[in-house]
Amino acid sequence: ALVACAAAVPLNSTEPRIGARIIGGYNASDAKYVVSLHKFNGDFFCGGVIIHEKWVLTAAHCLKKYVVSFVRAGSIYRNKGGTRHLQEEFHCHEDYNDRTYDYDIAVLKVKQPFNFSKDAKPITIGEVTLPTCYNGAVVSGWGLIKENGTVSEILQQLAVPIIMRPICLDLLDGRFTDRMICAGRRDGISGICNGDSGGPLVVNDKLVGIVSFGSNTCAHESVPDVYTRISAVREWIQNKTGV
Repeated sequence: ALVACAAAVPLNSTEPRIGARIIGGYNASDAKYVVSLHKFNGDFFCGGVIIHEKWVLTAAHCLKKYVVSFVRAGSIYRNKGGTRHLQEEFHCHEDYNDRTYDYDIAVLKVKQPFNFSKDAKPITIGEVTLPTCYNGAVVSGWGLIKENGTVSEILQQLAVPIIMRPICLDLLDGRFTDRMICAGRRDGISGICNGDSGGPLVVNDKLVGIVSFGSNTCAHESVPDVYTRISAVREWIQNKTGV
């Protein structure tokens, strides 16, 4: 289940958890726009989200650490089903900071277009205005279902509340920027974890964030999960992809 964002990182840590998984979540009924990213040996390492028949959004820290061989789309299963699409090119944000995870966004182009159907389709990118104290945001990922446990074979989802900016600034001790959203229940039993990085944060079926980092110990009570704010990097995405 979702633990702490794709890359939950503690306040005293600066390394996102590649391959994090959602803790305390539930099995997704379909994958829709969510995809899994795989290395040349087939290993899964991060999530992503379809925005166009040939373009995927993910976290920059995922692509800075590993090279994507292929993307699996249209399957709730991490290692089977759906369709495989080889990577053609990718771009990480030029201002991405691997110490603070500011501008943690990347775009990836596949060689073979996605075949849109009931199993795979692009997500709509959300508007600039994001509701605060909203409890209906949903995060998706194949990360660890519990800290030091195993990654999920089935896509996990979790409803999380959006946390108000002043609270995020206080909880994250100055690391929180205008390019970030923080969310999470902070109940110690649910959130993002290793493997969830790059996955989508969705409000009313619209993409508002990409899993970036969180607590070093997944689902920590005092540390919220942090997402790249899509509205803040929308122009960059459009310039790179035309979408």
